[in-house]
Amino acid sequence: MSLILVNKETEQEKEIPTGFSWTTLFFGIFVPLLRGYWPYFFGLLALCFVGGLGLFIAWFICPFLINNHYKDHLIKNGWTTKQKYTEEKQRQEEDKLLRQAMLSKALN
Repeated sequence: MSLILVNKETEQEKEIPTGFSWTTLFFGIFVPLLRGYWPYFFGLLALCFVGGLGLFIAWFICPFLINNHYKDHLIKNGWTTKQKYTEEKQRQEEDKLLRQAMLSKALN
């Protein structure tokens, strides 16, 4: 399953996976590296250097967590869900039309 996020400033859309990350299970720390998700990449890299339990956490626990953390990271950096974005745009358009109608009625 996936979720579509929209950048409020650039209107760029990004489809992100949700739930368990099979790619992280198979490719480990390369997933956040390729996504440009630097805090998570350096965290996993540090866990890999620790070895033992850290390596186990990096390879077998993080696939359960990474997609949710990545979604939260994007939302904190100005992204929103497509549904919220379209509702907000529609509300702004309705407000604009209402203001125009009120202005034209006031001028008449």
